[in-house]
Amino acid sequence: EFNLGVAVPHYAVVTADAMIALIDLAGGAQIYNDRPIADPTGRDPFSLSVGWHLLNGQQALQFVRAQLPLNEPEQTFARMRRQQQVVLALHESLLTTDALAKLLPRLPDIFAALQDQTETSLDIASIGRVMTAAKDVTPERVSRVALDADATRLWRTDETTAALIPDRSRLAALRDRLFGAPTTGSAPTTEETGQVRIQNGTQRRGLAAATRDYLPLKLARMAR
Repeated sequence: EFNLGVAVPHYAVVTADAMIALIDLAGGAQIYNDRPIADPTGRDPFSLSVGWHLLNGQQALQFVRAQLPLNEPEQTFARMRRQQQVVLALHESLLTTDALAKLLPRLPDIFAALQDQTETSLDIASIGRVMTAAKDVTPERVSRVALDADATRLWRTDETTAALIPDRSRLAALRDRLFGAPTTGSAPTTEETGQVRIQNGTQRRGLAAATRDYLPLKLARMAR
């Protein structure tokens, strides 16, 4: 909500194990891999050729997490796009197979089995209604965007910790492209200006002045 200015009335968070279980219950995820993957890292080395593949839950997780020969932050953005692929492929499985009809009667048992691996604001009845409605959401009705290097800039702290600083105007443009119109409580699209008063509340003399002199240098280094 803070970064994109989009109200989130309901949410669902699933662990990796829950994701594996859900994909397996749906009969797998059919994805198109657009570049060869050969990732020797991780507990189980993973490789995937270019083309269409039906992945089981564990393979789908490896596909999402695969390390590609990319620099940061493009590695992060590529993972985001692969996450979208898997979620949409799971939706497609519910549309094109009898998985939905098989899952709905078992929903209470599935929900109970995964309750330690999921967190959601929805109750089980609402989840059932969402799953039933999913069959009417055809792929051409789905809109999606993904964050990219144009929406952020890479920043490293003095301790070499990497962070992505959002470009508010770019994020707002992506949000509006996804939803078609600005939303209530939208993120600011212009830089805010103001004054900062620095006061010394310690016993150390000259700390406020030293901080005043330090901040412009720090901000200049962040902007580079």
